[in-house]
Amino acid sequence: MGKAMSQFVLPTPAYLLLAGVFILGHAVLSPVECRAQQVTLRGFVTDARNGQTLPGANVTLRDSTGEIVGGVTDGDGFYQVSGLEAGQYLLRISFIGFEPHVDTLLLGDERYVTVSVALAESESELGEVVVESQLGAAQREAGHQTSRPSGDKSAGLLAGLQNAG
Repeated sequence: MGKAMSQFVLPTPAYLLLAGVFILGHAVLSPVECRAQQVTLRGFVTDARNGQTLPGANVTLRDSTGEIVGGVTDGDGFYQVSGLEAGQYLLRISFIGFEPHVDTLLLGDERYVTVSVALAESESELGEVVVESQLGAAQREAGHQTSRPSGDKSAGLLAGLQNAG
């Protein structure tokens, strides 16, 4: 009795070429969801006078439709606004006591855009803040509720504040 031998046949170069064209054609012609590249804007906000970072600075971007997106700088003065579509934006960076920075940005196909800004101190002064206290019970005026301390504790506190000034 003879033994059956199995044979392994190597594919011909023409077969390999045909398989390669099929795979490449399938990859190119298959439906793929096309989405615009989203851009991330990031950077640091600092004090122009001394280079110190400004934590809590406001960063806003207004697109051509008027929609506003933005964020706030972290403890290191760093901000990041993600998910932006390509297009033109009005960038505004502000911080209390500093002149705001306003610029027009044109975002394209880049993935990350870095814009770091040094804000100059404002020459104008903020208005005066007045804190007043009155004795008596709580009262309601025009839909707003005003709570006023009552009793001897507040009178002693007020006397202490007046003497300290």
